Amino acid sequence: MLKTILYEQPLNERVRAFIRLEQLFIRTQEYINSNSEPHTRMTMMVLAEILELLNRSDLKTDILKELERNQSNLAKLSNSPGVNTNTLNETLNNLEKSSQNIINTQGQLGQVLREQEILKSLVKRNSLVGGICSFDLPIFHHWLNSDVEIQKNALKELFLSISDIQYAINLLLGIIRQSTLIEDQIAENGFYQQNLNPKHPYQMIRVILPKNVNYFCEISAGKHRFSIHFLAITNNQYNNRPKQLMENIPFQLGCCAV
Repeated sequence: MLKTILYEQPLNERVRAFIRLEQLFIRTQEYINSNSEPHTRMTMMVLAEILELLNRSDLKTDILKELERNQSNLAKLSNSPGVNTNTLNETLNNLEKSSQNIINTQGQLGQVLREQEILKSLVKRNSLVGGICSFDLPIFHHWLNSDVEIQKNALKELFLSISDIQYAINLLLGIIRQSTLIEDQIAENGFYQQNLNPKHPYQMIRVILPKNVNYFCEISAGKHRFSIHFLAITNNQYNNRPKQLMENIPFQLGCCAV
């Protein structure tokens, strides 16, 4: 089976924020089960990044709007021919469940994280060059040297407190990604451009390339069109400026709209 690389370009700030949160959730899950001090430190740093994103006052509203919009749009498909009603009903039930979970969240999203003094301090110091040293935040240094089981239990409780948010983000991005068929396309002279119908709520562009090629793509998009440039990496030297390919490039494309 051919190994591939997936490139995604969100088409609005809402989806961009969702993808950033998704990546932070993935990184947290990768680090959280380790007993090593560097991984414990990284888990806390990533949780601080999550808290920073959750501090956006409009995020809760954005998630609820997207859940409700997807419910409304997908419900219209119930009588359409060829629709798997079992899958559709399951998705609608999941959207309703997620909406209620977010609605029932007291205060701002991530309130439990917001109440942790160490995390609040990490957010303020996250941009320090060289990272946070023991003299920057002694309480964090002390916590990192505390009992490993205490650390693991605390981290799991913190991550569990934002599980409803993770569920909503994963659900919404999953629906977006599955909303279109992937099609074969050709970029002539390493360039592809396509208009977008403004009547369709496009939210994401997805490009799939073979993993073993020595080129990559850059996607730029506006409200009415998007373009893709394919750039070559010469002799696998990543320190050189990539060059525009001047040959026809086959690739796979998905334009996601719900």
